[in-house]
Amino acid sequence: TTATVGGNEALDFLAPNVAYLRVRSDMVGDERSPGQTFRYRRTMLLTKLDGVWRIARGHNTRIADGLE
Repeated sequence: TTATVGGNEALDFLAPNVAYLRVRSDMVGDERSPGQTFRYRRTMLLTKLDGVWRIARGHNTRIADGLE
């Protein structure tokens, strides 16, 4: 299975050490669905601690066929 990031949709800094990120990604190679590509929207809450950004929370949502 391979996932690729299609692009940032939103990057908002809520504080100097907290950011909200929303990206689109595609996944291919799922053995259960050969030859199909699935699109996802990922949302993440990022925190910066000691100069390093980390994912504090994340969520993936599959985008239904025919929707953006």
